[in-house]
Amino acid sequence: MNPLKHGDKSPSEPEKQSSSDQSSSALVDFHALSNALEIILQSSYLISTTCTDENSKKWIAMLNDGVDRAIASQRALRKSLAESGKLPVVPPEGT
Repeated sequence: MNPLKHGDKSPSEPEKQSSSDQSSSALVDFHALSNALEIILQSSYLISTTCTDENSKKWIAMLNDGVDRAIASQRALRKSLAESGKLPVVPPEGT
């Protein structure tokens, strides 16, 4: 059974988008990613302040490592978008 509705494009047939449409889409995706990352970052902090047993600390350390990696990726993406002129240059907080 085909999960696509009649007229839908298959994943192997991407729609052609103009450069400005792609830029707008990238900015929307970047903004959504930034918002999701902020939720994860705040949740990680709150969890780390309430869970004090040793097993929880191990999971929190893993979560914090993932958060650090996601933040680094987000900063690299922000820099790349800014350098390409698709994102206004805004210095990261704390710099």
